[in-house]
Amino acid sequence: MLKYEIALSLARRCGYSSYFEICTPTTGRTFAQVDKGHFTRRVRLMYRCPPDFSDGESIDYSTAAESSEEAFSELLRTGERFDLVFVDPWHTYASSQRDLIFGLQLVNRDGIVMVHDCNPPNLDCADPEFHPGEWCGVTFAAFLDLVLFAEDLHYATVDCDYGCGIISRQPQLASLLRTGPNSELTSRWRVLDLKNKYSFFDEHRSELLRLTSTEEFCLRLAEGSQCGQEVLKGALQMTGSATSVPSSSTAPEAIESLPW
Repeated sequence: MLKYEIALSLARRCGYSSYFEICTPTTGRTFAQVDKGHFTRRVRLMYRCPPDFSDGESIDYSTAAESSEEAFSELLRTGERFDLVFVDPWHTYASSQRDLIFGLQLVNRDGIVMVHDCNPPNLDCADPEFHPGEWCGVTFAAFLDLVLFAEDLHYATVDCDYGCGIISRQPQLASLLRTGPNSELTSRWRVLDLKNKYSFFDEHRSELLRLTSTEEFCLRLAEGSQCGQEVLKGALQMTGSATSVPSSSTAPEAIESLPW
């Protein structure tokens, strides 16, 4: 599955209809694939955006500045909030941290923030500084520094498309994922310098990210709901999986086990 397919699966299951994206011209890059039929309201904020940039899709808020702050302030004044906020930042630590905080201010209370590039596959891809080609930067570190220590946030990471992080204030999200990192692991992460975080992350990525496969994500999404099972059929087609759709009788905890 790709990031926009994860977003659509979540939106179908949760009844979301509004979508907001924070990105740059070299991140994001799939706004055209965000389902226009399902998301009746789609808004995009782009920073580091040259005045003459165009990818054929609307850019509602833009700035050439290296920070999203100017454009974000303009949007914040409108008072608008969104069901699903997708953050695909410039992958330095400062930009990632700032955009995650902005995203949490713009999501509805029962909504979800999605974060791209949370699971860089190797050290070169996790370079703190931009380089051409495969680059996730240190968004993974900003993501974990936020979700590991914020008591009111719940999170999981779908193991696809360089890692799609999911953040929610709803405690039911915990049922989507495996057991998270223990207190010792979290404490060890807290004291690491940024330059030392990748090696520790690489050793413990599954626990730290609460990593879940696309198949498990799709199955959890479908539990206890006919609508959810229709979502699962579509999601499994996206992944090319032959996994069968479970009947509602296989999900005795139904609503309680749903991730929101």
